[in-house]
Amino acid sequence: MFAQLLHWVNLLLSIVFFFPTKDSRPRVRSFPWMTVLIVALNVLVTVAIAYVLPYAVSSVEAQARIVTPFIMVPADIVAGEGLGAVTAITAAFLHAGWDHLLGNMFLLVFFGRALEDILGPVKLGLFYLTCILGSALLSIVGRVALPLEQGTVPILGASGAVMGLVAGYLFLFFEERIRTLPMFMGVIPVPISLWMPAWAFFVPIALRDLISAYLEQYVQEYGFTYSATAVFAH
Repeated sequence: MFAQLLHWVNLLLSIVFFFPTKDSRPRVRSFPWMTVLIVALNVLVTVAIAYVLPYAVSSVEAQARIVTPFIMVPADIVAGEGLGAVTAITAAFLHAGWDHLLGNMFLLVFFGRALEDILGPVKLGLFYLTCILGSALLSIVGRVALPLEQGTVPILGASGAVMGLVAGYLFLFFEERIRTLPMFMGVIPVPISLWMPAWAFFVPIALRDLISAYLEQYVQEYGFTYSATAVFAH
């Protein structure tokens, strides 16, 4: 009974807090070049895998053999197999589907352009890369402490890096208020200090239930943890 109640509370909070639409902070730069570049790379990779690859290679098994080496598997990295640590970067540009991609890119655009105003395009690109590597490293360490079969669960998506951007926004604009777009309730202002914990801890649980995977929830929280530590130390 309690588990069911917790599930519905998680789902409700994910609906209310999931879509930030605007904050009250004035824009500084005219165009977020690096944010757009990162989004474009993610979209191009998804289009290539979803449409170009099937056109070039008809066999589903052959398509899988082409894509699979670029997906991060913690156990393989620890064992030094495949592409190794390179997959920490390549996997961040692979997504399980359009819904997975659009959710990540929506948040990347919102928080990425705000950080790019402060950091500039080059520093934002470097920060995004460190969030990818940092969340991957923490997730690998976390998987090593768990049973071996857990470490063989593939990881893909920009969730860890995006959560790193969210953590950076949280520390730089802690008192900022953002406007969110619930599905049925209109637009309401929510302090970032309330939105962030809800997104970091409740939404991953809902995603875990939807995709029946062990790892999605951890990667996002690792990304947030790494970025929060880095920004705070800086």
